[in-house]
Amino acid sequence: MKADLKVSFYLKKNVARNRLCPVMGRITIGKEMVQFSCKLEASPKLWDTHAGRVTGKSAHARDVNREIDKMNVAIHARYGELVVLKGTATPLEVKEAFQGILPSEPANVGTVARYGINVRLLRTSHRFA
Repeated sequence: MKADLKVSFYLKKNVARNRLCPVMGRITIGKEMVQFSCKLEASPKLWDTHAGRVTGKSAHARDVNREIDKMNVAIHARYGELVVLKGTATPLEVKEAFQGILPSEPANVGTVARYGINVRLLRTSHRFA
């Protein structure tokens, strides 16, 4: 069974600053879900809950909607890339790929050797700075 990607945007109404609420995003794949902050703010009076967008033609509404559209396209693109590379993707992997967070990898000898990191220099360099 193929799990579909769903991206939605909503307002976090319990945290209001200057009559504006932060816009949050939600990525859902199958039954798994992850949420993230969009670093945008919108007025609750102008927010369309069904569409997940700001209504109106003001400059602020256009800017917020444009950023939401960019995020939506980028999230779908990262999901497509992950599915092509790995065959599957979790919401957390999609969020981290969208936000530019590198996947965590254990720092073992192979990793240190692969990147040519001198651990002794890393440990002693902060002492003399």
